[in-house]
Formats: sequence, structure tokens, C-alpha cells
Amino acid sequence: MQARRLAGAAGAATLAVAMAAGAGTPAFAAKSPTTDVATSCAVVVKASGVTKDATSGTVRFYNTGDKPVKWQLNWDVAQGEAVGDLWNGRDEKQTWFQHGSTLVVFGQTWNRTIQPGKSLTLGYVVSGKAAPANVRMNGIACGAPSADVLRAAKKADKEQARAVERQLKSEAKAAAKAAKDAAKAAEKAAKAESKA
Repeated sequence: MQARRLAGAAGAATLAVAMAAGAGTPAFAAKSPTTDVATSCAVVVKASGVTKDATSGTVRFYNTGDKPVKWQLNWDVAQGEAVGDLWNGRDEKQTWFQHGSTLVVFGQTWNRTIQPGKSLTLGYVVSGKAAPANVRMNGIACGAPSADVLRAAKKADKEQARAVERQLKSEAKAAAKAAKDAAKAAEKAAKAESKA
């Protein structure tokens, strides 16, 4: 029960942050053919919430190869622990499962392909205290990202956040204009009616 509560709160927060940071944006059409063969990847695992019987966090993985990859992610779950929830890997239908101490995650239609130099973020809740370990993308072990990869990701995150902010401002401006125009039209109609 505690794991579910933690999943709900952490899931909403992680999904919001992931979407704002661009981790949840749809993959665009690849310029080069997509492959199922990953040549290299990197990963950052962060625990974000801990209760007495569950841990939540994120797994952000990077395609450090030179081709778009149709990804599958595997990681080790500590013996006796079970993944209770996962997000950004189950939004359409559940595309993850735990087999023994290995978790297997497939992407959704909107994040199935990871472009070179890009990253995706998955959120998780697991019973117990151990974070995911031995993360692999399509069988290739993911190491720590280089400083260059982290700088590029940070820059892309900032650009995406700015684009989201610009979009929100544009939508708010359009909504305000529509409300003002509607008010003017209603006032004009009321005047015309009072003259009639």
C-alpha cells in the first residue's frame, strides 16, 4: 500500500519533470535507419523517495552510439524485491515485466526509438531499498555518462524547457485574446439588442 502511494506521488512528479525536460517528448523520424543493436549507452540512476518498505527513483539512459536505437532496457532488481510500478514505460499498455531478479522494459510508440545523443527517463517504485543495478540497453552494459554527454543533456533540457515555456505563454496569450474578443462581441450584441 505504501509502495502504491509512493508510486502515485513520485510518478506524477517524475512524469511532469520528464515531460518538461524533454524526456517524454515523442521521438522524431530518424535520418538514418533505426537498429535494434545498441553500440553504447550511459545511465544515471537516482533514488528520489524512500519509505520503510519502498524506494522510488528514476533511471535516465542515454544513447551514446551513432544510430537511432529501438530500445529494450534490462536492470537487476535486488533478490526478494519486486518492482511495484514503472512510468514512461507503461503509458499505453504495460510494456515491462520482472522475471526473477531482472526487470525488462520496452518503449511505447512515442518513445520506442532513442536518437543518438538523446536520453529517456523512466521512473520506478520497488519494494525494499536497493536501486536498479547493472542497467543494459539491448544487452549492452550502460556505464556512467561522460561530462560531454551530461553537458549536452543539460543544454537540451534547458532548450526543451524554454520551448515549453514559450508554448505555454503563446497559448495563454491566445486564450486571453479570445476571451477579450468574446467579451467585446457580447458587449456589441447587448448594445444592438438594447437599441432594437
